[in-house]
Amino acid sequence: MRFSGLKNFLRGRSTRREFWVSVIILIVVNITVEGVTENALLTSAISLPAWLVIAQRRLQDFGRSGVWGLSPFFSSFLLGVLKGAGAPISDYVLSAAIGLITVAIILVIGLIPGDRQENRFGRSLIKVGQVEPTA
Repeated sequence: MRFSGLKNFLRGRSTRREFWVSVIILIVVNITVEGVTENALLTSAISLPAWLVIAQRRLQDFGRSGVWGLSPFFSSFLLGVLKGAGAPISDYVLSAAIGLITVAIILVIGLIPGDRQENRFGRSLIKVGQVEPTA
């Protein structure tokens, strides 16, 4: 069995519209799974790989490595380390900070326009003279 189709998909780029549609679908799936199973671990196990693919393709559209898609998780980890190290952070403030940082990262990834020319991740998704549609 060959996985060249998946490999090409992961190497590809996505427009801002594709990103936002994917994010909305991921949110709906997360809410549904969490509501049906009431299992946050299962919801996370489903959403993490999906988020990484969505973020990777969007980041590649403006020439960044997909590794940056992990940034919301690193911010959560660092805030947790601060709390564990004895920093005077309440659970409410910690949750709010993680949420705000995550939303900010998603907004940045989703709002930066893609490269108009070919980059190391593939050809441009925007035709010459065309304005990329906004989300």
